[in-house]
This record gives sequence, structure tokens and C-alpha cells, in this order.
Amino acid sequence: MFKTDESLNQFQIDFKPLGEYVNAHETGTLTYVAMQSDKNPLMVTILERYEDKEKAFLEVHRSSEPFLAFRPKLSAMAEAGLVTISGESFYDL
Repeated sequence: MFKTDESLNQFQIDFKPLGEYVNAHETGTLTYVAMQSDKNPLMVTILERYEDKEKAFLEVHRSSEPFLAFRPKLSAMAEAGLVTISGESFYDL
């Protein structure tokens, strides 16, 4: 959850090239999208679905240049108290 509109706007700027890259180049990524809550506009969920965790997620996605550029920006926002990050991992049923 973002603390301010400004931090949310910065996230959107930073996330856009990553999302575009993933959707255009990572064939093992089934879904990769940032979604904004309709009840709390400062809440964003990144929905990620991969063919498999080992190759598509750990090997390909987490080593891409756009991911490696984006992740420190998000981490810096969290360290500055501008966003609270939480997440879970799921398997398709």
C-alpha cells in the first residue's frame, strides 16, 4: 500500500517499462499486471503467473535487466516508508 499519491505515481512510472518488457519478452510469464484497488486507490497488487517457478520466475524473470532496474527503486520506496510491501505465492489448482 502506498502512503501518498506521489509515491503511487512514481511506482507507475517505474513499473511501466518492466510490465511492458515482461509481457513482450517473457514467454514463460502467463500474467504480469499491476492492478489498482477500486476501494483504496493507494493499494496496488501485482499479479504474476508463470509456467513454472524454477525457470520462468527464478531464472528468467528475476534476472532480466528491467526487473533488476525496477526492484531497487521499489525497495528504496519501502525503506523510505512510502510503501508497505506484502505478498504471497500460490499454485494454480
